[in-house]
Amino acid sequence: PLILHADGSVERMPHSAGMALGLWDPITLDEKEITLTSGDSIILYTDGMTDCRNPAGESFGLDRIKSLLSDLPKLNAQQICDKLLETLLAYQDGSKQDDDVTLVAIKAK
Repeated sequence: PLILHADGSVERMPHSAGMALGLWDPITLDEKEITLTSGDSIILYTDGMTDCRNPAGESFGLDRIKSLLSDLPKLNAQQICDKLLETLLAYQDGSKQDDDVTLVAIKAK
């Protein structure tokens, strides 16, 4: 997960090595508690986003996501997801999609 602060700064949420969802049953979930201030957003995404490749075979990557997010602190959660997906599809430029992409954004009021 990434935290997009209201000032445009982006940080990766501290995490531990967790378990992939949907691969094993039963699962053990990690729990974390964070405090968001008004205007902050938390962005959750699957590896289909970071691993997506352009026609030259270069992956979209985490740095590109963080750079894009830093320009989006004023947008609402839906607009953040829309902009990320729009930018990803433009980057992909018709290349084969190898994995699904899931995005969730939550904006603190």
